Amino acid sequence: MKKYKLLAPAGSKETFYAAINAGADAIYLGGKSFNARHSAENFSDEELKTLIIEAHLADVEVYVTINTLLKDSELKRVLTYASDLYTIGADALIIQDFGLMMLLRQYLPHMTLHASTQMTLGDAFGVQLLQNHGIDHYILSRETPIERIRLIKEKTKASLEAFIHGALCCSYSGQCYISSFFGGRSGNRGRCAQTCRLAYDIYLSATDEKINDEPVYPFSLKELRVDEGIFALKEAGVETFKIEGRMRKAEYVDRVVRYYRQMLDGKEYKTMESQVTQVFNRGFTKGLTLGEFGQDLMAWQNPKNMGVRLGEVVRTSTNDAEILLYNDIATGDGVTYGIGSANKGFIVDYIEINHQRVDRAVKGKTVTVKTRQKLSKGDILFKTLDKNLENEIKPHISKTLPYRPRPLNFQMTVRIGLPIKLVAVSGDYSIEVESEGSVEKSQKIKISEPEIVEQLSKLGGTVFTLAEAKVNFDEDAFVSKSILNQLRRQAIEGLEAQIVSRETEEPPIAFSKMPPVEKAEKELKISLLFNEMQGFEHAQLTSIDLIYIPYYFVSDKVMERLKTLSAKIILSLRNVSKSGNYNEALEIYNRYPEIFEGVLVNDLDSFAFAKEMKMGNIYVDYELNLMNAFAVKFIMEEGAYQFTFSIESNMSDIQFISDRMMINSECIIYSNLSLMTIRNCPYAFLKGCKDETQCASCDFYDRYYMKDRKGEKIILSRQKGMTTVYNPIPLNMMDRVRDFEKVGCDYVRIDANRDTDIDGVVSTILAEKQQQSDNEGIYTRGYYYKDLQ
Repeated sequence: MKKYKLLAPAGSKETFYAAINAGADAIYLGGKSFNARHSAENFSDEELKTLIIEAHLADVEVYVTINTLLKDSELKRVLTYASDLYTIGADALIIQDFGLMMLLRQYLPHMTLHASTQMTLGDAFGVQLLQNHGIDHYILSRETPIERIRLIKEKTKASLEAFIHGALCCSYSGQCYISSFFGGRSGNRGRCAQTCRLAYDIYLSATDEKINDEPVYPFSLKELRVDEGIFALKEAGVETFKIEGRMRKAEYVDRVVRYYRQMLDGKEYKTMESQVTQVFNRGFTKGLTLGEFGQDLMAWQNPKNMGVRLGEVVRTSTNDAEILLYNDIATGDGVTYGIGSANKGFIVDYIEINHQRVDRAVKGKTVTVKTRQKLSKGDILFKTLDKNLENEIKPHISKTLPYRPRPLNFQMTVRIGLPIKLVAVSGDYSIEVESEGSVEKSQKIKISEPEIVEQLSKLGGTVFTLAEAKVNFDEDAFVSKSILNQLRRQAIEGLEAQIVSRETEEPPIAFSKMPPVEKAEKELKISLLFNEMQGFEHAQLTSIDLIYIPYYFVSDKVMERLKTLSAKIILSLRNVSKSGNYNEALEIYNRYPEIFEGVLVNDLDSFAFAKEMKMGNIYVDYELNLMNAFAVKFIMEEGAYQFTFSIESNMSDIQFISDRMMINSECIIYSNLSLMTIRNCPYAFLKGCKDETQCASCDFYDRYYMKDRKGEKIILSRQKGMTTVYNPIPLNMMDRVRDFEKVGCDYVRIDANRDTDIDGVVSTILAEKQQQSDNEGIYTRGYYYKDLQ
């Protein structure tokens, strides 16, 4: 097993072969279902079987993604699928769902499991907890600072993976619901609509005046590109370097993998830098892990591929334009110009230099090109498709000899009167074959040692390359070339069979759903979470049974009032593990031991931290994405006292889990839901920030707000170095409160934002417990009455 691995994406056969031929150590890909890139071409079961064999022959591992959230109705099917993947030789499964993790450890104990970045792991606490559940490898959140990675490695000795190149999500992966609630397509189910790449307008809060003339893209990030930063990651303890891009073309996979392969191998790579820029470019950033922040991260002017700067328009006419070239140009190249809504493009089909038609021209020249659009003097053109580069790459994206063919040693013995023996050795694999008949003495035709070696060297179309061939033979022996070829083929086939063979020790899976348990009826209670504190002083709070207070809102004044209430008081650790403020949260919890009954957590790191520090009862928020009974069983067995159902669960899902789990539960009844949790600041491009030094004193979140393409007003908040984006349309189930009673929920929760009428919402809930009616106004039911896609 290689200590350091370059991990490449494959969403099609072309990208699969491109990855192998460019030098990937491992490939991650998905089947037709249960993976987070549903829109990629992906692979059928038969295709997966064939490709895994081909990868193993090339000494490349294959990791299959099952990195979506799963409902109880799907678990039997996904376990069968996982068992099939083990049987055909998949080297690991990449998973997100905690319930699936539990079941795979039970039914497929020998299967290697990788924790997806969608598990939102960024500290040693969560990694240590999952080590007890047999997770073999950890794909860290892309927001994890390199200093933290170093600490995780020191504390856990775990096998770690970090992203080095490709698209960046604005929100923490696994905690983004904006596609789900804005577009009806869940990123947690592999159907992300990339809502973060859409344009948003910025308004002044005081005057409601729009301040941007052109569309802006505050949630769109640049492409990650760490370049030589890969060596810093390696020094910090990262063992697998991941390239994002299962939706990308084979040309992208070829160039990017080849670029980092040559870098890691100590070969010349600088000449490839422009090609890496050419194949896909939104602008580049080294990412939060390596310390970049703010506008250095953001592709706020253009979320699309920009390619490379091609040239500047120096003269225009009706049908053509003169361009001073900053880069080479050729017929067939794709060109774009303009930003935002003015961005347009065309294919170059005619080039002239000094009135002479040419097929290509080099940078520094001034050329005339035919255009279908009206260009303006001074326009900067970008080349998004390089036809010559595309043609150069084409031979590398088909089934050819892999980047590292396996060295092969032959030793042949030819003795008159005995069968010919051929021993083949490649690495840890070896085989001996012999001819059917005995060797006869030659009457006329003799064969020489070079001729025997020549026949053994014919390894075209295989993954082997001849390293050495030794031949011991009687000079008078007769050996036909056909027998030599037959023995060579037998040896190759035998070695290939050894390489791809796998003993499957797992018994057939006999999975059955978790049975119901008897539970006593309980009276439905009301809980309240303060996302903002504007309504705290004036709300009565006397009918609230449970109150969550984020640690960054705690003060002596706040606590004095909470002491007077009969409600349970829970300290919310929201975002604590991401910004590293563990000690601050723990100090606040210990400061008021007579008030705090426990803590609310919204990721696995803070869950494990609270458990280790014995911070009372642990309440688990919806961002842990507990969508099936086995996931709930996982957190219950780890010590959770109560959990909040996933906001992507429907009433049937809730009913099924409630009937089977003896743990307190909670559903959101009224909330402008948190749709994105963002380490970066979306307003940084306005202020020009490149670090977080001014975050504590910044007023931009009060000064501005956003609107989406539908005109909905979007409110953001930033606390402790973390931005939360709230749904402009409230989830409102107040008139369906009795439905929550029917499905066995213990609490219904109100999330209080700056405009929430807390007393009004509570009064309505209490009234609706007696008589059900219909809400008024604009609101959403979320997924409570529909199936999640």
